[in-house]
Amino acid sequence: RERATARLRGAIRDSQEQRQLLDALTDTDLIAAVSTIEGVGRESGTVVTIENASSAKSPENVHTVSVSGSAEGRLQAVLKTLQLFETLPFPAVVDSLSIEAAPASITRPEDHWRMTFQIRFITTSEVGI
Repeated sequence: RERATARLRGAIRDSQEQRQLLDALTDTDLIAAVSTIEGVGRESGTVVTIENASSAKSPENVHTVSVSGSAEGRLQAVLKTLQLFETLPFPAVVDSLSIEAAPASITRPEDHWRMTFQIRFITTSEVGI
């Protein structure tokens, strides 16, 4: 009986630790997430613009947030931006993506590309949108 009690206590402790780890991983503030996504542009040499954000609340106070925007710059920088989106410090998925060459002009070099994207992530933080 003592072994069964010890196993149960161990399972409860492991479960609590896993819940705390999950909470820490998904407790992403919307403003911080948007700042991080925009910061990817600074790191990769593109200009990232967030154009829209929306959320849907699920049971258990988990919010699914969808952020759409664009990134512009040289092709290598745009591809680096996409690569960095895959390594965001919170659980996220790139839902949609489009890359196209932007027309050259006096203010834009010939190697100018535009990527539009939609990124979805979950958070347990309160979302005010």
